[in-house]
Amino acid sequence: MKKIIPFWIAAMAVLFLSVGSKAQSANQCEDVPCSVGTHCIQGECVDTGNPCDGVACPKGSICANGRCLDTGNPCDGVACPKGSICANGRCLDTGNPCDGVACLPEQRCVNGECQ
Repeated sequence: MKKIIPFWIAAMAVLFLSVGSKAQSANQCEDVPCSVGTHCIQGECVDTGNPCDGVACPKGSICANGRCLDTGNPCDGVACPKGSICANGRCLDTGNPCDGVACLPEQRCVNGECQ
């Protein structure tokens, strides 16, 4: 006598297996240390052609050819959110949602969005 598995049990098994495999593939790079100029893809370090990949420069410097260069500008390397600007290496809230938004020449900023 054949046993028939209810549809919902089969569906749950497929879902469980697919979620597990996605979680496993997402973590393939978790413990893979890559050298400068490479990036982890599916558990292997791959040359990206960008010598600044993996280089974290401090405030006031930028990456060039894999090395941090001091620019003398404390705002270099600082990314401020919309509505703020960088001053002396710190993001200051201006209350204007268009501060820090760069639009194309034919566009203008309205409420923090280019239109």
